[in-house]
Amino acid sequence: WAAAFAFFVVIGTSAGSNIAVAAGMLILLPFLSRSKLVIIPAALACMAVIVIMGTSEDVVSVTLLSGRSLEDVQTMTGRTNLWTAYWNAFLEKPILGHGFAIVARLGDQFGTVATTNAHNGFIDALAGLGVLGFLTMLIYSIKLVTEALRASRAQIAGGLGCLAAFVMMLVNNNSKSILGGSYDPVVVGVFAMLAFFHIFT
Repeated sequence: WAAAFAFFVVIGTSAGSNIAVAAGMLILLPFLSRSKLVIIPAALACMAVIVIMGTSEDVVSVTLLSGRSLEDVQTMTGRTNLWTAYWNAFLEKPILGHGFAIVARLGDQFGTVATTNAHNGFIDALAGLGVLGFLTMLIYSIKLVTEALRASRAQIAGGLGCLAAFVMMLVNNNSKSILGGSYDPVVVGVFAMLAFFHIFT
């Protein structure tokens, strides 16, 4: 499993995807080990990695941040400016929002340059769908994870893989719009996974 984790971190193109893979692997550990105590060494290993990374800016930049400098991270490569614009869009229509995938059409009307997404599916949903749509998406996401957890415990085929995938998807949704935003090629795989999960579990 360490080799699989290393492979995905090496091919990862963003800090969000690297963190998502780590979260998915941590979710898998208690199910794949005979001893539930495997979480303790895994958590200690994660903390050791954090300590090692904290001693070297170059190590952090190359591994976790996919080559970005710490200055880029402070503004989240400009995303904080986008998120401010989307927050202002949300405040204009907080109940129902501006319409699904509004950020795909966002331009200077909200004080930012044109962009195709907010780099955060939850913020996309909040600006586009308002509180009602955002809460619906949030409840669905929580229900999805709890159903996958139940399927994993019942040892239903595909349940454990879907659980890890859903956790990775929701973590990565904080840096790339997967749920709650406009179409992206990644969404095709997500819809296929959701269809598989809902049909077979």
